Amino acid sequence: MPYLLRRMQRRKKMCVIVGLSAFIAGALVFGFHIGSISMSRQVEEVIDNSIVTCAVTNLTGTQQDGLMLPDWAANLFRVTTSESVHVPKTSFMDYVKDVRMKFSMEAVSPYGSVQIFGATSIYAERSVTPQENMIDWLDGFDDSLFESDAEVCVVSDDLYKLLQQSGSNKLVLSVKARNSKERTADLTLTVAGVIHGKSESVYCPWAPASKVCLDLNGHLNVDCISATIKDNRRIDEFKEKCASAYFASVDPRGVPQPWEASPIYDSYPYALEVYDQTLNETVRTLENGMTVFQICQIAVVILTLGMGFIVGNLSVKHRQKELALQNVLGLPRSSIYSEVFVEFTIVSFSCLAVGVAILAIIFRESPPWLYVVAVLAASCLGVTTGAMPILTNKDILLMAEKE
Repeated sequence: MPYLLRRMQRRKKMCVIVGLSAFIAGALVFGFHIGSISMSRQVEEVIDNSIVTCAVTNLTGTQQDGLMLPDWAANLFRVTTSESVHVPKTSFMDYVKDVRMKFSMEAVSPYGSVQIFGATSIYAERSVTPQENMIDWLDGFDDSLFESDAEVCVVSDDLYKLLQQSGSNKLVLSVKARNSKERTADLTLTVAGVIHGKSESVYCPWAPASKVCLDLNGHLNVDCISATIKDNRRIDEFKEKCASAYFASVDPRGVPQPWEASPIYDSYPYALEVYDQTLNETVRTLENGMTVFQICQIAVVILTLGMGFIVGNLSVKHRQKELALQNVLGLPRSSIYSEVFVEFTIVSFSCLAVGVAILAIIFRESPPWLYVVAVLAASCLGVTTGAMPILTNKDILLMAEKE
């Protein structure tokens, strides 16, 4: 071993080249590994933090409101009980949250005809969303009003002024049946908020409005249904177990297309669209970046193999006389080759280990052991393939001996 070290000291340039190559290869492999880890974490963050919604639409996916959906469709997006009219085999509520539904009824107030909107969320009706119209809340009410069962409502400021003139904050409505305008039912709502502008609409929570509608008509016709996906990792499961069982998939041509084998897709003119295109494109882009990093790691291994071949070949050629002399002195060729191989291995391993250790400490990440071993193996294999033709060629050694 001391003799081996002395020989390596005499060939400093060769050791520097081999060591620097191994160090750079290790640094590159580790760097690409860090990049891949970063991309992987970004993928997880995107999946966890992206807001993906779904909505019932017409077949072409161009209309979400005014659909006149049957009440069983609404029940899919509500918490069911044993008394529920329709209980789906797989609850949609296991996959969605923040459900937004709306339906409307015609009614008459002491001040004229109005349209009542029953909604499960302030975001179910565009006219009362914070982006479209600010609501002046009364008596401590807020946006959560629509998620309650309270018999309260939001009215226009014109209608509220008329109520104030009468000295009351309660609005008495006579709701008309859909198929028979002569049949009516009374609905009394307390004003909880006021929107600006003229409007003949009254907005109230889903529960009191739906109760009156069911009593009058026996069913609901829902204008729109949308929701937010709870867990983006279960989107495909939601499509397979829930969406495909009750809805068609969106088709720009307007032709009913089954998700899988929906028993009603050919007669039911509605589809369920999951708006996950942005999520999928973002994840796909990041995954492509991870693939590029992995390809770069493989490229580094291949380049290391080539570098090892060149260095091994040139180094042995440069030492032909020395190796021939060792052969003349009786040292077997296998021993000569072993010494050359050990020299390269010691230098490569040492510099590679130093480079990997430094980066592991800096980034506090576990090294990509598979690629680290692959780099070392490629370096050794390159040296072997580069040196072997010369060491096994009798003519070359004989020429060196004669010189």
